[in-house]
Amino acid sequence: MKHVAFLPETYRRIHKLSCSENICFTKALEKMLNTAEAKAMTQDVTATWIDRIKAEPVGYASYNLFKKTTKPKTNGNTKGIPSKI
Repeated sequence: MKHVAFLPETYRRIHKLSCSENICFTKALEKMLNTAEAKAMTQDVTATWIDRIKAEPVGYASYNLFKKTTKPKTNGNTKGIPSKI
């Protein structure tokens, strides 16, 4: 359930339509919103962040899992300090 505040003029227009067609207030509001102009203002489906992620192209990275990685040899140096001082 949603609570919405209308301007008094808008409320009177919706109420007048609901009384003239003998339908409930929400049906009258839906009928007023179901126009080509109202549909042109907004999208039919709301895009969520998951939809945006799914729409992005996926890139793949390849790794050689069997190749040994070796650290560069420092010849006994620690943080650039030579072993002989």
